[in-house]
Amino acid sequence: MTFKPYPIVPISEGVERDKQPFLLPDDAFPDMTNCYLYQGRITRRWGNKYLGRLVQRISGQSLGNSAASPFTANLITTVPAAALGVSPGSVILTIGAAIYTDNGAGSLTSGAFVGTIDYVTGAISVPYAGGVLAVTVDFEYFTGRPVMGLPTEETTAINREDTKSFDTVKVNLFYNAAARFIDISYDTAGTAISWTGTDSDFFWCWNYYNKFWAVNYVRADRIRYYDETATVPPTPGVSGGWTIFRPRTNAAATNFLDSCLLLVSYRNRVVALNTLETEGGVSKTYRQRARWSQNGDPTTVTAWQSDTVGLGGYIDAPTAEQIISCGFYKDTLIVFFERSTWQLFYTGNETLPFAWQRINNQWGCESTHSVIGFDKGLFAVGNTAIICSDSVTVDRIDLKIPTEVFDFHNQNNGPKRVYGIRDYFWQFCYWIFPNDDQNGTFPNRMLVLNYLDGAYSFYDDSYTCLGYYQSTTDLTWATATFKWESAGSGVTWSSGLKQADFPSIVAGNQQGFVMILDQSTVNDKSLYITAITQAAQAQVTCPNHNLSINPYGTFVKFTEVYGMTGINDLVGKVIEIVDANNFKVDIDTTAMAAYTVGGRITILSNFQISTKRFNPYYAAGQKVRANYADFYLEKTAAGAFTVDIYVDDSYDSAAQSFVISTTQNYGITASINKIWQRAYPDVMGQYLQMDIYLSENQMRTAQGTTPETYKEADPEQSDFVLHAINFWMAPSGRLFSYDTVI
Repeated sequence: MTFKPYPIVPISEGVERDKQPFLLPDDAFPDMTNCYLYQGRITRRWGNKYLGRLVQRISGQSLGNSAASPFTANLITTVPAAALGVSPGSVILTIGAAIYTDNGAGSLTSGAFVGTIDYVTGAISVPYAGGVLAVTVDFEYFTGRPVMGLPTEETTAINREDTKSFDTVKVNLFYNAAARFIDISYDTAGTAISWTGTDSDFFWCWNYYNKFWAVNYVRADRIRYYDETATVPPTPGVSGGWTIFRPRTNAAATNFLDSCLLLVSYRNRVVALNTLETEGGVSKTYRQRARWSQNGDPTTVTAWQSDTVGLGGYIDAPTAEQIISCGFYKDTLIVFFERSTWQLFYTGNETLPFAWQRINNQWGCESTHSVIGFDKGLFAVGNTAIICSDSVTVDRIDLKIPTEVFDFHNQNNGPKRVYGIRDYFWQFCYWIFPNDDQNGTFPNRMLVLNYLDGAYSFYDDSYTCLGYYQSTTDLTWATATFKWESAGSGVTWSSGLKQADFPSIVAGNQQGFVMILDQSTVNDKSLYITAITQAAQAQVTCPNHNLSINPYGTFVKFTEVYGMTGINDLVGKVIEIVDANNFKVDIDTTAMAAYTVGGRITILSNFQISTKRFNPYYAAGQKVRANYADFYLEKTAAGAFTVDIYVDDSYDSAAQSFVISTTQNYGITASINKIWQRAYPDVMGQYLQMDIYLSENQMRTAQGTTPETYKEADPEQSDFVLHAINFWMAPSGRLFSYDTVI
């Protein structure tokens, strides 16, 4: 029997689900999870890096009077809402005339006096000059509320924007000078303000007329704008303040624009879409309405009055569907309704400057924040397809995965939670969405589109929204928190990814963490803990954890736990989802000290690739036999992966399973960074299919005889890049069996 090579190179198709697996192109895959296709190769997805957590500020909180030095108190006992911890660097303690500042590393300093603070427990202890003095404190604490928006505000610098972050109640600014989020929820008089939305009321933001506008489609919250030139609020180092904006829509001041779903600037006017209004004291909702301001300043008293020609106005689209989203293509505003797509075009007539025109009556959009702009149109996620509109036509872009949108979860406001963004560096689109595999609330999957190749893949990620962030400093060896070999494939030290002002993609999650995507091979901490039981299978309380049981194993690492310190740095496998706030892991904590406070979770990311079902000889009525398979791989310091071979149409159990190392290749120069590795499956069947993934042993290396002594393994922390596969195959007997012939 002569075996012939069957090369799969280049790899360019990505995930394809429009055909049965045996009909797919050779370089197409029924599934690619936590990896992506890029420039002809498959690469394990990069991990995320912790940027910060959203906070809320407490100002002028009394801690009573001092008695004897050192003064001691507990911020969390005083302010129970701060139970999730104090933001490092945010504390300003005042004892009489002495002011103690926080260095972010646990020290409170006033002149020669140096005290301490524990950010997790809230305990403070500071020496002072003595006497009975009034003590007050300003500080920020972690809220744990979901992130509801990560917009950027234009600055005076070219291509330099500030990242703001909303939760359901407050808004933060990432303050680069302190490398943390700070609370900027203050009006122009310095009074604290808040919003009242739910965990599905996301913020739509827009920059226009030297102001930063924000709406969340909640009538009571109104439209608001942020003005950098306003009175300095009580946030150190930051100027600006919010103004509630409720414009009059008639001269008699009986009608008002309360809020809207979308707000954009168009032809020197501000246009509000899908509006919430008050007419004569009665609340009204106009879901098909476009309302606009006059030319010029939209904040003047008369700017939105529609009963005076030349000022404001409105027009309702002739449909019962409601406006869902919008975006600009060239100079035309494309407006997506539920099941149709329209354009709001400029007429040139100052009496009626805008009018509606239907583009398509079959496809629309059901997810406000799914729209992504391109130079050839707008991408959007609808209820039956992922589409692209160029203001003239609407076409599907998901023909390789035509039923995927039907797997997006619809309950718990699922369509509102689909959120998209464009990655200009990698030339990807990302859409986060809740999958219908579980009746969860928050997104737990990410659809990735390499838009140059039209190649799809999926990530297992739990985020609520996406945005951009620009660091103000270059990454250097002194500031890097990772080993260079974990930086990811194809990245040089001079890569733009590591430069100041690079537009990194950031994602917020359901616990108020904000992460920078695509930073290194491994993930960073992204969940907090409030309790761990002492049990043979420890139960972990982690509010809105959003974890699920993965067929290849869901693994989490514990750090920063107080009391039960023995669990720190251990990796556990999630074995049961108890409810939305609790899960169990295979770590025995019965002999450990009791949990007291603190704790962070890092989600370890496995990857999985399923190939098509191969048989190049089925047209001749022959089975296929594979003697060996060669893998062309990026060389790593300590990597490995597992390959399972399945035969025929069975996916119940693997016919063969073997481990491939990415660390060495005999007889080659050590400096070579790509290697061929050979496996010997020696299997035969009607079809052959491979699964590529990290096994449980590769996700964690046993350092003892029980699971609680497992720690992270080198393969889990190593990169994986697959450039090519070369099967060595031969025909092997009839395709059918004689006992099936009638």
